[in-house]
Amino acid sequence: HVGADQRLHIPATTQITRERIQMRDREHRAIAEAIASRSPDAAEQNMRAHLRRVQREIADRLNPVATT
Repeated sequence: HVGADQRLHIPATTQITRERIQMRDREHRAIAEAIASRSPDAAEQNMRAHLRRVQREIADRLNPVATT
């Protein structure tokens, strides 16, 4: 429900592309596969990498670089 809550929505500054969706899916799959294989260290590493990328994306949305 958090993802659908418009009060928490940060407008995208870039277009959602097939490549971005594929990257997200790869990251989620890597996390799920690590969990399924009972590898907590790999799951943590994959989750942290994913969250760092999402954090950078959100920061970029909040502070867009002027392109003049």
